Amino acid sequence: MSDGIKELEENKNRVEISLRQTTKSKVDMYCFFTDGSGETKEVSRKNKRSLEELPHTQWVKQEEGTKVIFNNITLINYILVCVNMDEPDKGDALKDMGVEVTITNTKKQKVSVSFEKRVESEWGAIVLITQQDGKISAESVETYSTEQEFSREFKKRTGKKPSRFFSRGVNVEGVSRYNKDRRPKLFEDGSFMMSIGRIKV
Repeated sequence: MSDGIKELEENKNRVEISLRQTTKSKVDMYCFFTDGSGETKEVSRKNKRSLEELPHTQWVKQEEGTKVIFNNITLINYILVCVNMDEPDKGDALKDMGVEVTITNTKKQKVSVSFEKRVESEWGAIVLITQQDGKISAESVETYSTEQEFSREFKKRTGKKPSRFFSRGVNVEGVSRYNKDRRPKLFEDGSFMMSIGRIKV
């Protein structure tokens, strides 16, 4: 995605997000989304959901990867697409996995994005999808769950440095120190922060 942002033609129905990779290493796609309920929700391999139930989204296994379907995108405000490496070896980076994420709307318009930086991290946020009044945009947001990224964003949000050893009063979503196993967190306003979501089990 050369310019970082690609506008998709107005669409009030189905959006598909597909993940493909050129290696056999195990990676999973997670879609965190907000729908105005005040709660960030998730669709993934362990939380597949169903197209039959609101907000009509589902994780699907494909021959060449995985796919998440949003069957009524007008019910969704933001979607943060993330990729997780399962039990990586020391030195592994998502860029080496040959991951490509493709967003397709009902009119078969496509936007594809890959990881361009080589960063040792289990979690990577790759694209943010925004829906407003039926108009969809997809923005490349390549960000990783590193201690440096956590510290930068923590200080930006709190004005303080995170704790390195013990929990203390200053926190974001109850988190005050870095943990590489924590999921990214998408907020209602479309901003996000790495390493402050639930711990992956």
